[in-house]
Amino acid sequence: YLIARKLKGSTQKWLVTAAAFLFILLIGVSRVVLGAHFPSDVIGGYALGLIWLYLWIALYEVLQVKLTKRVKIRT
Repeated sequence: YLIARKLKGSTQKWLVTAAAFLFILLIGVSRVVLGAHFPSDVIGGYALGLIWLYLWIALYEVLQVKLTKRVKIRT
């Protein structure tokens, strides 16, 4: 998210996001194929990871707005 956010072009952002998504997907599939986890475990992990990601992105965005306002007030 942080890397994609800093990139300027939408194609670059799309490529970084697609690569990250593919990497995460392949890790989950590999865990099932190797017999380390059941598919339900991996799906649950994806769900919890997505919730965790959205919470941290929301916190990051709120803090960015507050810090930007604080810097503008000081200058």
